[in-house]
Amino acid sequence: MMGPKIPQLTEEEAIWTATRAGGAVISDGALHDAELKFLDRYYDLMQHADPVSQACKDALMRVKVPAQEPLKTTAKKSEKIFRFILQALTSDLEIGEKEVAFALQTAILLGLSEKEARPALSEAVEFLRLEFFLRLMARLDSSQLEWLALVVVKLVYADGKVTPTERAYLNHLSYLLGQDYAKLRYIRGHFQNHPIDEINTEGFSHGLSLQVSRYLIEIALQGHSLEPKALGLALQVGRHLGLKAKELEQVKMQSLALLPLMAPER
Repeated sequence: MMGPKIPQLTEEEAIWTATRAGGAVISDGALHDAELKFLDRYYDLMQHADPVSQACKDALMRVKVPAQEPLKTTAKKSEKIFRFILQALTSDLEIGEKEVAFALQTAILLGLSEKEARPALSEAVEFLRLEFFLRLMARLDSSQLEWLALVVVKLVYADGKVTPTERAYLNHLSYLLGQDYAKLRYIRGHFQNHPIDEINTEGFSHGLSLQVSRYLIEIALQGHSLEPKALGLALQVGRHLGLKAKELEQVKMQSLALLPLMAPER
């Protein structure tokens, strides 16, 4: 993952950024290897390496996210720093309510309006979705990929209309089907003839079932709500894959956490 090129920072700005990034990776109460690697890679490249590194370590060792005063800097630096913090937040490909609240608070501390912060927030969501999709694909065999393409079409057309967000998911079909456009046309024309439960679930581990369900439930995110029909189908798939109601509710809440970061549907 490429990081934003941050303009040269003063020592004060660099330490503030380091402290905020350290707080970002512990904002969910856990510390993941991917997050540590992210910090190591970028702090080595920044100015004022020693104080920056120490500020980051101090933040990581705190039990709670450190309180910080607003940073007074230029608009250009504020935007770049904000994107950097968002990458720290999403480096483990997970984002929940605590991380969302942290992101919105960071925008305020940097003096960014909602309009100014919205492009970076939307890009963070798209990054999460794309990376998650690519990693999910790598875990599926050809029959599972074809079945998932079928389910995606069913969810997208569940309410009889296609939103811009759903069109983005339709673009995933060619990847799921290995650029087999004849098969893609068949699925889009005959998806109603194939039931969701026609896949053999023996090849799905519990972890993989959770990943598939998360991917499908996020397709149901439309505007600032979950589209009921698409959500119903996604939950039906989750149950078919052997997930319990409590597990599916947790996945749904994880998806809903993204809503404050998403741009409204046009």
